[in-house]
Amino acid sequence: MINRLSALKNKKGFTLVEIIVVLVIIAVLAAAGIPSLIGFISDARGKTLVAEARATYTAAQAVITEAHVMNHSIGQWQPSGHFGSNPTAGNNAAYNNKLAGLLAPDLSVENINGITFGNGVVSQLIYVKNDYTVTIKPGEPASIVRNS
Repeated sequence: MINRLSALKNKKGFTLVEIIVVLVIIAVLAAAGIPSLIGFISDARGKTLVAEARATYTAAQAVITEAHVMNHSIGQWQPSGHFGSNPTAGNNAAYNNKLAGLLAPDLSVENINGITFGNGVVSQLIYVKNDYTVTIKPGEPASIVRNS
């Protein structure tokens, strides 16, 4: 009988209670960490779209500056106005085609909701993609809004 008791004491391993306690601790840590990870992913997507909008703003500024300096030679030049994929933005095909030629292959004119310009300067660009709207204005930080 004594040999059996000492044999049971010499067994190595974890009890069921110890394993369950460890699993509960891991579950609590995971439950606390997952929402913050989702927030980081959302922030990264937003920052990516801001970078895309700034690249598009730079290309649009190049188009407007070229047209302004070159004596208004792009299509039916307007000294001020709007263009972009939004039908209410004027949708000047000459501007859009010129802008599409300057954009990186992964950027699209269709994401530009509207560009407002005057006197050779882009005063506002609205960029819409993946449920986000990014507004770029010169001298101001980019404004990003998640569309619900």
